[in-house]
Amino acid sequence: TPDFATLNDAIDALTQRGACADVTFNVRPGSYTEQVVIGTFPDAGNHTVTIQSETQNASDVRFEYLPISSASNYVMAFTQTKNVILNHLTIANLSTTFSGVINFKGGNNNISIQYCNIYGDSLANTTTTNKMTIGSLNGIDDNIHIEYNVIIGGSYGIYMAGNDSVNVESGLVITHNKLRRYYGAGIGAFRQSALTVNHNNLKSHSSNTNTNIFHMSLENVVNGTEVNGNTVVGNQGGFGINLVRIKAPFNTNSLIASNSVYMGSTSSPTNNHGIAIQNCSNVNVVFNSVHTRAATSTAAGIRIYNGQSSGINLLYNNIVNTGTGYAVNSESAIYIDQADYNNYYTGTSNFVKEGSSYANLTALQSGTGKETHSFSVDPYFNGADLHTCRIELDNVASPINGVIYDADMNTRNTTTPDIGAYEFITANNFSLGSDIVKCPNDSVWIAAEQIQSASYYWSPFFQNTTGIYAIQAGTYIVQVIHSCGTSIDTVVVMNYPLPNAAFTYALNYFTGSFNNNSSQATHYYWDFGDGNTSTDTNPNHVFPTNGTYTVTLTAYSGCGDSSVTSQIIVINPNVAGLDNEEDILLQAYPNPSTGIFAVDLSPVESHEVNITIYDLTGRVVHQVTHDSTVEGLHTMIDISGQAAGTYIMKINAGNYQSTIRIIIK
Repeated sequence: TPDFATLNDAIDALTQRGACADVTFNVRPGSYTEQVVIGTFPDAGNHTVTIQSETQNASDVRFEYLPISSASNYVMAFTQTKNVILNHLTIANLSTTFSGVINFKGGNNNISIQYCNIYGDSLANTTTTNKMTIGSLNGIDDNIHIEYNVIIGGSYGIYMAGNDSVNVESGLVITHNKLRRYYGAGIGAFRQSALTVNHNNLKSHSSNTNTNIFHMSLENVVNGTEVNGNTVVGNQGGFGINLVRIKAPFNTNSLIASNSVYMGSTSSPTNNHGIAIQNCSNVNVVFNSVHTRAATSTAAGIRIYNGQSSGINLLYNNIVNTGTGYAVNSESAIYIDQADYNNYYTGTSNFVKEGSSYANLTALQSGTGKETHSFSVDPYFNGADLHTCRIELDNVASPINGVIYDADMNTRNTTTPDIGAYEFITANNFSLGSDIVKCPNDSVWIAAEQIQSASYYWSPFFQNTTGIYAIQAGTYIVQVIHSCGTSIDTVVVMNYPLPNAAFTYALNYFTGSFNNNSSQATHYYWDFGDGNTSTDTNPNHVFPTNGTYTVTLTAYSGCGDSSVTSQIIVINPNVAGLDNEEDILLQAYPNPSTGIFAVDLSPVESHEVNITIYDLTGRVVHQVTHDSTVEGLHTMIDISGQAAGTYIMKINAGNYQSTIRIIIK
């Protein structure tokens, strides 16, 4: 059983009791005839109130109402509230006189309208604000998000306005909406700060008699404006995107990018501009595609006029005027700072006007000193379809911050994007990139350029996806069938070779010198079999005592693969007489010592006696010679300057020899 019979009951309860946590009202499928005012909720703090379809399907829940006066001209209204989300609802006004649907009455903050179907007067033939589908007229409403909705009808589809040039609204976001059958304007945003209008699709109905329509009009905006990835289709005279007094903060630019604008009227309307710029400063107009057709010489793909503009940059645009006007018409050349890598195409000698008129690209380049790398080729637009396949425009632009997607939401090429609103594939420039070397146990992502409506065929997997994960080494082929033809490319995936561990060694008494002969390895681990290890490439190691040791080398590749090899090493300096006292009776005492000790040698035939002391690396640290041993030999040795450790003392007397360990504490 539902908790409340109507949405008004639910709102009343929340208004009386307050919200101590986030609140969600799930609305059962059905049609509800009621008018709802959402106001302040006590103790709500930063908690969110969500009103949504229980099924997450907007078609299942419908709120409708028939207002009878301008005072009650809404189905839902917000007043002095915050942190409210309308989600997956259908909201409809049944009146053809007072046909507002959602009204912001001021003092609202953080309101989101998303994934809703919103129906106003689909036959509106006036610009009166009584017929705004979504609108705000009074007060300031900040951080309003209108996203992923279908908005039908109205004098204005969306009309949001601050009070004046000082009391502006801030943080308005209008994205991913579909607007249809509006009369005066699809989106109107006035007296705003930090405005975002991205990836909306706007088209009025063909029977609209308004010859001066504003599909999108953004006026008096401070602190930057982003208009990115919108599609506008108009068959009447007027404005595709109209920008008036758009200002950006110091050292920044507003962004008008990746918009596709078609103004299809072939009559002679007073205005027929794809993008109009009036009294704006610091605006990047980049990656747009515009097609205008009006038989009016002042009509233009891009029109810059009606006031002192400055800092306008035109880059990577694809602008066509098949009427009698210009591709670009600027009242003055000084309005434009930069202009290059654009494509301009017109059907007459009215090519581009920047103060002066230019009949072709050569004249434009000579007269302005700009457009050095620009083009003038027919992109073969098909009416409102502004996709192109011209190879001259493929992969010749450079990335610009903030322009990540094209008008179809394809990801822009990150190094050499295409000119105009749409990324596209041509056979000559299609590539999977360089061959790939990977670790044997890894997979790699191989991706073709992502284009909507293209078909992808991979071999050997036969997948219809933009990319695949390759685990096995081999050759991978993709065939892409797209609007510009068929493209094929191949990439070879190889594995890094496995490592191979190998080493040789040399012994000098207790010291082993190891030479690493491994291949395809980047780092190593040695185990000397005596509890000691090393990560050096070619280590030296002193073994502690006589004995047999298994030395193991593990060689690792950069991928983490390993190879292991071992060798048995025998440490036995006795082969040279170590500790052998049968030839000569030898004593050293005290042993261990501080480095000062006595040496006694038994009597033998008279010979020269050599005493040599080595450290464990084989380095001689002390050497002395005595003449006779007939009476035996007693001598003192001082190596106290040497480091503590084990040393080897070797005695040679003619054919006699003996060796003993000496330990310095």
